[in-house]
Amino acid sequence: MNLILICIDTLRKDHIGSFGNPWIRTPNLDKFFEQSIVFDRFLPNAIPTIPLRRGLMLGRPVYPFVDDSKFPFGPMGWQPMGQAEVTLAETLRNAGYVTSMVVDPWHYFFPGMNFHKGFHTWEFVRGQEGDPLVLGPTHQDPKEFFDEKMSGTYFQNFYEQFIRNVDARKVEEDHFAPRLFTAAEKWLHVNAHYYDKFFLYIDCFDPHEPWDPPGFYTDLYDPGYKGKEYVFPETGPCDHMTESEIKHVRAMYAGKVTMVDRWFGHFMEKFELMGLDKDTMVLVFSDHGILLGEHGLMKKKNSFLYSELLDNPMMLRIPGGPIKEKRLNGLVHEGDIAPTFLRQLGVDLPESMTGLDFWPLITGEKETLRDYAIGGFGDWAYVQDDHYHYFRGLTGKTEVHLYDIQTDPAMKRNLCEERSDVVKVMEEKMTEGLKGWSPPDNLIDGRLPQPSYSPLPLKSDS
Repeated sequence: MNLILICIDTLRKDHIGSFGNPWIRTPNLDKFFEQSIVFDRFLPNAIPTIPLRRGLMLGRPVYPFVDDSKFPFGPMGWQPMGQAEVTLAETLRNAGYVTSMVVDPWHYFFPGMNFHKGFHTWEFVRGQEGDPLVLGPTHQDPKEFFDEKMSGTYFQNFYEQFIRNVDARKVEEDHFAPRLFTAAEKWLHVNAHYYDKFFLYIDCFDPHEPWDPPGFYTDLYDPGYKGKEYVFPETGPCDHMTESEIKHVRAMYAGKVTMVDRWFGHFMEKFELMGLDKDTMVLVFSDHGILLGEHGLMKKKNSFLYSELLDNPMMLRIPGGPIKEKRLNGLVHEGDIAPTFLRQLGVDLPESMTGLDFWPLITGEKETLRDYAIGGFGDWAYVQDDHYHYFRGLTGKTEVHLYDIQTDPAMKRNLCEERSDVVKVMEEKMTEGLKGWSPPDNLIDGRLPQPSYSPLPLKSDS
C-alpha cells in the first residue's frame, strides 16, 4: 500500500462545492469528496504554516508551544525540524518506502529549517511570497496591490520580492499551482510503478495570498470590476475597504481556489490513469482557512480564531472506497495523521508519536476520539467541544469569546457575558489542555524577538 498526502494551504472548507458552497467552481475536489471518507471536524492543533506541518510530520500535538524554549525567536511554534526528532518520512523510509516531497511553501527551506528530513528526494517549486529568488528592478508598482498603510514597511519589500519572482510569468502554466501539480504528476509518471512502495507528500501553497490568479479566473466571480485590486491586503480590520473591494478580494481568492482545483484534477486524472487507486491511499486536507471580511477582519492573525480560520477540509480516498461511514464527526487534528497511517501500513510507531489513531472512526468502532479540541496560534488559544467554541489571548488583557456552534456556527454572537457558567467550564478545559504552559514574557505583538528585516540596499541616484 502506498500513501499520498496533499496539503492545500489556506483552503476554506466552505469554499468547496461539496461542502455546501453554491457559487465557486471546484469540480475536481467535489469528485474527490464523492469518492472519499470526509472528516467534518478536522480542527488544527497548531496554527499556522510551520507549526501545523511540524505536528503533521511529528505525529503529535505541538501546541502548546513548549518547544519554543529551544528556538527563542521569531513566530511562536516555528522551530526547525530537530535532528533528534523522528518524522513520518523517516519512519516510512526506514520501513522500506521511497519517500519524496513536491512542495512550494518557501518556509520549508528557510536556512536550517530541515523539513526535508527523511525524504529521499524533494522538489521545491520556488518563488512564492517573499522567497528571495530573483534580484533586480520590479516592473510593477507594488503600491497598486496593497493598502497604503503598508507602504514603506516590511510588507512593501515582501511584495516587491514577489513581483520580481513572477515577473516572467506569461501563461497559466507559469503560476505556482500548475507548476506544483505538474511536477507531482511527473513524479508519479516516473516513479509510482518503479518502486515497490512509496510515500509522496505534496504541499500546494495556493490559494494562499497574494491572490493573483489569471484574470479570467477572477472574472468568473466578479466580472467588470474597475477598482483597486488588493492582491495582498493588510491583516486586520477591513473597515477602510469598500464593499466592492471586499467582494473583489473574495473573487480573487475564489479564482485561486478554482485554479488549484483544476490542476489538482490534472494530478488525480494521472493518478487514476495509472491505476494507483487500487493500491494507494490519498489524503487531502488544509492547514487553515482565511478571513475575507467576516467579523470585519481580513486574512489571519493569532486573535482570529473563528470558524473561517479553523474549520478545515479533510478527505480520505482509500482503495475500494469507504469502509462504512461517509461523513465522520469525531474531532481530529494534524497530529493524528501520521500515527493512523503508520498503523494502517503495518509500520511500528516511534514512541514520540502520541497522536490518536482515527481509523476506528472509519470502521465505526468509535464515534469520537476526544471530548474537545484545543489549539492555538501564537499566544492565543481555543477550545471547542460539541456545543461551544471558546477562545482568548493568553497574555495581557484580551477579549474572551464564546459561541454556541450548534445555533450560531458562523460565530456572530459572543455569549461570554451572558453564559459565565459555560465560560467557566471551557476555561477549565483550556487549563487542562495547556498543561500548565504559558507563553514567554518577552513577546512583542504575540511574537518572540527576532532580527530586524532590512530592505535590499539600492544604488543612490546621486
